[in-house]
Amino acid sequence: MRSKYDYVRVEVENSSEGAVRTYRITLKAPEKHFELTDQLTQRRVIDSFDSRLTQALRETTKRYLNSAESLLSALAKKPKQTVQQGTTELETSGARLIRLRSLKLPTK
Repeated sequence: MRSKYDYVRVEVENSSEGAVRTYRITLKAPEKHFELTDQLTQRRVIDSFDSRLTQALRETTKRYLNSAESLLSALAKKPKQTVQQGTTELETSGARLIRLRSLKLPTK
């Protein structure tokens, strides 16, 4: 037997106009699944679905935007490898590179 959650469908569309991005979120579910919660909302036992949905969208958007900032911050803090002056060998990621001009070609 399918649960009532199996009947919930969510569609997300986004568009940009100028400097504003708009998301249209459509949630479809049988009305009968909301009967009890609607009655509890009317009696002020629980918060309305609209207010919970609005809060969830704000929190999700904040986490999404912060994830990019966290990634950039982590990349900026990554230590850079420096090349020691005066040596003939460079070290990068554990592999040694030898400068080409220091190699001697065999003579015939």
